[in-house]
Amino acid sequence: MISSVWEEHAESEKYQLLEISSKLTREQTWKTFSAWAKSRNLKTLESLTPSECLAFLDSRGTKNKTYNNRRNDLRQTFMSICFAHQKPNPFDAVPQKTILRGEKKSEKYRAFTQTEIKNILEAVAASNMRDRSEWLAACQIALQTGLRFKDVAFLQWDSVRADCLELVPFKTANRTDRKAVLIKKTPCLKKILASLPHKNEFVLPGLAAAYNVHNSSLPFMRILKALGIKSNPQEGKAGFHSFRTTVVTLADRAGVDLKELGGVLGHSSEGQTQHYNRNASKIDLSFLPATKLVADLSKKR
Repeated sequence: MISSVWEEHAESEKYQLLEISSKLTREQTWKTFSAWAKSRNLKTLESLTPSECLAFLDSRGTKNKTYNNRRNDLRQTFMSICFAHQKPNPFDAVPQKTILRGEKKSEKYRAFTQTEIKNILEAVAASNMRDRSEWLAACQIALQTGLRFKDVAFLQWDSVRADCLELVPFKTANRTDRKAVLIKKTPCLKKILASLPHKNEFVLPGLAAAYNVHNSSLPFMRILKALGIKSNPQEGKAGFHSFRTTVVTLADRAGVDLKELGGVLGHSSEGQTQHYNRNASKIDLSFLPATKLVADLSKKR
């Protein structure tokens, strides 16, 4: 029954991990949708077709960005009950709208402090999370390279060269005509990669398999929550992407040219790289680069 959708979603761990403002927005979206569904006598999941979902979103008459936000909020809301009852999510079949230039704003992620990095790596190593060794390696690789989570999860052995990683970042592949980036392998990164087994074409096969599955990044968010590492309205969100922000911030503070750094990270403009350059003064630069901390912790295990 549609009437029980919200109750099940509100009890889910993914909802509990949301910031208060996001919870309030999602709840308001649900209330609006619930009243609309009731007015159309839609009571079951079977009666809520993709066409009905589209009709609701179109009835709001808002900008494409708001349309997409509502669509994504409702898709997440229905995910728990659909997953539990093995039913198709009606909002999965509703396409997102194209965001016009200037309408979309990139989410900001804050950098991790050195203490937070140390605590995260130690917590992951000591956890009982599924694919623990791969998650630990993913964190270490991200700190060595600044790669996005998707690029780390889908990193293939074919991209691992003797002295570098050569890959096409997913996010900028179309904008750069699939231009590959070359990332120099530090001694620590070489050691990490050498310790991983070759199970298939992926360096981290467990994360690759789970990426498109329900709540693929939830294990990492649980670690952050347990450690009390939170988002900050002024500095940005806290998440796996914060590793990337940390690398850029530390590298810029060390005097690395932003144009060169942008090329390595897969940014299509210098402005995008500058977006990451913030809060450097709050990071303990005695551990610069972050690879030193990863290497030091690796020696202790």
